[in-house]
Amino acid sequence: MRLACSLLLVTGCGLSSEQPAPDVYARDCIQTIDRGPTLYNGPLAIVLTSACTDTSMIDNVQLYDGVLESVTGFLAPGQRYRGTRIAEIDGTGSIDTIGLTDSASAYVAWIGATLAMPTRVDYARPFDDLAVADLDHDQKPDVIVAGDDAIRVALGTGTLRTTIATTDEQVLLSGKPFKNLARSIKGDLFYLAQAPGGTSVELGVARASASAPLAFTATTLGTDAAGLTRSLAIADVDGDGLADAIGQASRLFVFSSRTQTVSFLDETALAISTGDLDADGVDDAAFLAADGTSVRRIRIAADGSLTAEHVLDVHGQTLTVGDFDSNGIADVAVVDRLGRTGSTVSLYRF
Repeated sequence: MRLACSLLLVTGCGLSSEQPAPDVYARDCIQTIDRGPTLYNGPLAIVLTSACTDTSMIDNVQLYDGVLESVTGFLAPGQRYRGTRIAEIDGTGSIDTIGLTDSASAYVAWIGATLAMPTRVDYARPFDDLAVADLDHDQKPDVIVAGDDAIRVALGTGTLRTTIATTDEQVLLSGKPFKNLARSIKGDLFYLAQAPGGTSVELGVARASASAPLAFTATTLGTDAAGLTRSLAIADVDGDGLADAIGQASRLFVFSSRTQTVSFLDETALAISTGDLDADGVDDAAFLAADGTSVRRIRIAADGSLTAEHVLDVHGQTLTVGDFDSNGIADVAVVDRLGRTGSTVSLYRF
């Protein structure tokens, strides 16, 4: 459905000049959207959190027979979320949903696709972002948090702990006001850091020692002026098989592993996501333009320079990208009226 081949696309099928009509899902007061796990051998789910009052709803929304519907959900009284992460966190091998709470010092984990067994995990200190990776190579997921002036890890034990004390954590890096965190396909930790009241944002990568997997050394990759909106995503968008960092400080940027340089695009975005929009086997960096009226994607030239091209006309405040209809091509889901009654998700399928 809505799959178009073009002579302009040398490999695969994907985006065409004709904009697809969206499938729409309505849920009042949608707060966050994420690309979720695959449910019941079906297509990828869209993970939503919503809250009009002090009770949040967490939904796995999926496409069935051309209709978007909630297939699993959970009510969370007295809690709001600032974001979600999808990762295997409890050591059972299934993909779980992690909700980052507004309290900034805890997260809630739902085990498996059914959003069952919600467990609140309290940290001894606030954190800005969270990632999951097996840093010590013991086949158990480790929880990595960035916040204040350090990146820390709580090593996995095979079970999900409900409380993590300072004595349970190991500092991987310190001395920088880390804000955003993501993990590359090789276990490198990319970050954004900005001193309180500072005028610049640092993009860096922390790499582990070959002899000591928990001994990390930070390398600055680039700097930019401080922006109101900061975000960071990790994907191979330059086609060399290695992870790249895509994000925003005062403007959009890409650190290309192929060129080992940071390039900037003089545009800003409300949200950034990645996925293979044209079925050429390489992820694209897609973003919702700052005015909320279009989805654009970043093109990377051989020298690492960046340009942007139009993908869709939309109206919204945030987005996520993923193959939500299981046809091998990424789709775009946009939220309009974010955080308000009458909010909707519009899914544009390719």
